[in-house]
Amino acid sequence: MTENSGPESTEFESRCHSPISLPRLLSALIEPISFDDALDIFSRACKQEGFELCTDDVNQIARVWASKYALEDLRGRVNLDISMFPEPTWATIMITSNLMNTPQLTINIFVKLRERNLVLSQLSYEPYLFALLKCHQLNVVRLTLREMLASHIFPGPKVLGLSLDAFCKAGNLKEAQKYVQDASKLSPVSFQESAYSRLVTAISKKSSSMALDLFHNMRTKGLTPDHHAYSTCVQLLCSMQRFEEAEKVLKDLLESGQPLDPSTYRRLIHVLYKNRKPKEVLEIMEQLQKEGATFDQKTLTASLSCLFSVGRYGDAVKNFEAMQKNTDYEDPVLYYVMIKKLCDIGDVKLAIELKKSMNAKGITTDARLYEILQQCLCKGSSYVNELLFLVEEVKSRGLSPIVESYVTLAMHFYSQGDYDTARCFAEEMVKEGYKPTPYMKVKLPELHDIFNIGAS
Repeated sequence: MTENSGPESTEFESRCHSPISLPRLLSALIEPISFDDALDIFSRACKQEGFELCTDDVNQIARVWASKYALEDLRGRVNLDISMFPEPTWATIMITSNLMNTPQLTINIFVKLRERNLVLSQLSYEPYLFALLKCHQLNVVRLTLREMLASHIFPGPKVLGLSLDAFCKAGNLKEAQKYVQDASKLSPVSFQESAYSRLVTAISKKSSSMALDLFHNMRTKGLTPDHHAYSTCVQLLCSMQRFEEAEKVLKDLLESGQPLDPSTYRRLIHVLYKNRKPKEVLEIMEQLQKEGATFDQKTLTASLSCLFSVGRYGDAVKNFEAMQKNTDYEDPVLYYVMIKKLCDIGDVKLAIELKKSMNAKGITTDARLYEILQQCLCKGSSYVNELLFLVEEVKSRGLSPIVESYVTLAMHFYSQGDYDTARCFAEEMVKEGYKPTPYMKVKLPELHDIFNIGAS
């Protein structure tokens, strides 16, 4: 016992002399004890008959140690006799060393373990591989993977993926592929699926066609790709404009029940949207919603446009209203899309209501949206009052109303016999630099003097 000794520590130590389960061990190691005590307790637990640890267990313990102890605590144990602790303890020290960003220390520990001719397991090999990759010792990684394979030891998905990435980045695609093929001859199906999936992802950064061939070969062999491989395949097919295949792969991913990568389905949706495939976008989004997927603002905006494109105006309005209940979606872009689409289909009343809602929420309207609304309101005389209010709002923002607004208002008031108001709008139009249309000159003869000023 070193620091933190006392009645509580003595009682704790006595408890640890009795058989200890993994949950109890994890609970014990969280307590405020010294690193020496932690090593002692952990080693005693590992020496119990039938006590087993997996990679996730030692990773969890290493995270606790990395957060509690200093780097000097680790360095002080490297020169100890290797026989003092069982392999899981040294493996956990190596993982802790990696977490503390001292990969060379990890390598030194592993070399000492191997010098003693100890039988090492995946627990020790994995942190060693991580450290080698961190130190860019690719040749040693290559030898270590082969050494593991000879002992029927298979790396976990993460370190395998990083190793394959490193091979492919160095241009050794064939070598990466050969390792996976050789390992698959000796390994269980679960490793084969993981290895080929990681290989697909690694090779995709260098060769799209090779990655797609590997993906399809996997499925031909009856192997199930993981969600990383599915996502990679979807993105590659999108970049190659092979949309139908990308849709099919995404649907297969959904049916497989594996985790969904938002960036993957967003990419497919946006590519389909840009290529004017609204029906396909909506089909994918509806299927994704059933799976509990969530969408960002850009994707939701695309969905509104698609609903309008296929004539589902009611659904577009319902979806938009539902979005507004969530303040996260009170975005000018969504209002812009909705108002523009409503103007396109002639639903002026709802477009005006949305504009009022924007004003009430303090959402600023840009010049382009003002222009769209004015064009919509100028199509008939039914919305003159709304056009008047909008023109005043436009001017209050320091912007200029469009010429159609002046023409519509001048013509309207002239037809009502209100020549003074018609003259005011005609004068404003000329001051803004707009020229009167031939139609105005014919229909508004009393305003020729103003038009002549504008013409001069």
